[in-house]
Amino acid sequence: MTTISTVRTGRDWRQPGRILAVLAAIIVTISVTSDAAPADPKPTPEPLSYISASDRARMDAQQPLTRAASLIQWSVERGNATGCAGIGLGTDEVVVWWKGAPPPAVAQAIAEARRRTPVRVAAVAHSRAELEVAAKGIGHYLRANPRSPYHSVDIAYDGSGLVVTPTGPGPGPPRRPPT
Repeated sequence: MTTISTVRTGRDWRQPGRILAVLAAIIVTISVTSDAAPADPKPTPEPLSYISASDRARMDAQQPLTRAASLIQWSVERGNATGCAGIGLGTDEVVVWWKGAPPPAVAQAIAEARRRTPVRVAAVAHSRAELEVAAKGIGHYLRANPRSPYHSVDIAYDGSGLVVTPTGPGPGPPRRPPT
């Protein structure tokens, strides 16, 4: 047979004075916390009301184009295709700027994208890789010649060439940096 013994500390928590003290502490805690200012609600983003209905419709219409361009871009990156100059969205088509013929994997991605949206492959004279090499050379020239009338070089999105930006307005077009 098991016996349970109780240990007394000399004070019984069930004494009326102790119960009143505990109740008073609970009441004070509740009243203090209920008087505190409520926490600020989490901010909610404003609705996109600054976008007009016509702009929203154009954005929605671009979704299939964006998905098609992403599919083609993924194929280009995965296959390390060097003929690509750029991929962009036209008004109602995806445009792929390519030097030469696209490799089979990219051609297959283009064919798959064409099932959902128009895709046009435009021939270009320079691939992005070729333009990056040329831009790097001009970049070296610009760093070596800080007094040059140019301050930056960018690659045209459509593979048409490089865009070299002059430092500021001058009497006329500045001389081109040496190639």
